[in-house]
Amino acid sequence: MLSGLVLKFRVGSIPIRVEPGFWLLSAVLGWTGRGVADVLSWVGCVFVAVLCHELGHAIAARAYGGKPEVLLYAMGGLTFPKTPDSISRGAHVMISLAGPIAGFIFGGVVFVGAMFALTHAGAPWPERAREVFAVLGSENAPPVARAVKDLLWINLGWGAVNLFPVIPLDGGNVARMVLGSEEEGYIRALYVSVVVGPLVAVAAYLSGLVWAAMLFALFSMSAVRQLIDSISRRADRMAGHEENIKLATAALEAGDYEEASRLARPIAEGAKNAGLRYGATHVLAIALLELGRPQEALAAIKPVPPNQVDETLVGACLLAAGRAPEAVAHLETAARQGAGKHAWELLADALEKTGETERAAEARAQARSAGE
Repeated sequence: MLSGLVLKFRVGSIPIRVEPGFWLLSAVLGWTGRGVADVLSWVGCVFVAVLCHELGHAIAARAYGGKPEVLLYAMGGLTFPKTPDSISRGAHVMISLAGPIAGFIFGGVVFVGAMFALTHAGAPWPERAREVFAVLGSENAPPVARAVKDLLWINLGWGAVNLFPVIPLDGGNVARMVLGSEEEGYIRALYVSVVVGPLVAVAAYLSGLVWAAMLFALFSMSAVRQLIDSISRRADRMAGHEENIKLATAALEAGDYEEASRLARPIAEGAKNAGLRYGATHVLAIALLELGRPQEALAAIKPVPPNQVDETLVGACLLAAGRAPEAVAHLETAARQGAGKHAWELLADALEKTGETERAAEARAQARSAGE
């Protein structure tokens, strides 16, 4: 519904998209005792500064053969560099640093412009700089001075904060490249993020910067989750689980259900990563169902959380186990969620077994429609 409100344009050959959430959150952050005109000025400053930052990334990516795209959204800006896989870690570092550098340059230009616009002509440059700071610090600063102050804070202040070694900030991405190869560097950067993030959050809170404190707290929690996930994935790969799940899936597709079951069971029971474990559980349950062992399939799939489970598979297992009334609820959920023709056919079978012939006929009709 909001797709029509997305602003799209290009800066040179670089496509830019601005989502409605960017304007909304910028306005919310600026709505702290300001008048409407000041809020609009703040939103404009945020737009210009964030766009400048992201264009720094994008231009650097272009220099390394990328085809970058820029997105401004509720949480700020993102540049998708789309660079060749062959570029070096050093190139990635330069692309990450180019955003803050662009902001620093723009902030410097704004400050020099303020020295001309807000000070007395002919005064020595040090005196002009002091005048600028005095004007910016005044409670009765004119609108232009308030806009200059906002631009300086966003470009210089936030630009500096963005260099903290916390993922997903630019400093975190630099740490990721500097600290090692792709996976090892990522895990080490996450360790750094888990330590630095909370320290910055506490420091920001004690300084009265509640919004920054909340942001770094979120970054820290995200880093903890990513670190746990990365360590578990590495452990599973070293145990051979990632390779074996591919073999199990291939065996399932080839109709070798005994082999699929044999390969999937150790992964379903012992994988550290939840996503891998749940995927293996589904492979195991399908293999057991095809082998005519629906009760074992149900037992295998039981540990999977409701929001991760395949409702069609659960319904099929219940139906094969002679528990048609229970199967109906799961198959209805699957069918309504767009699982497709097979779910509707199984639902029709389950409804027929419960004596609901009219509803079964409707499900058959839906199955035919889904198959067209």
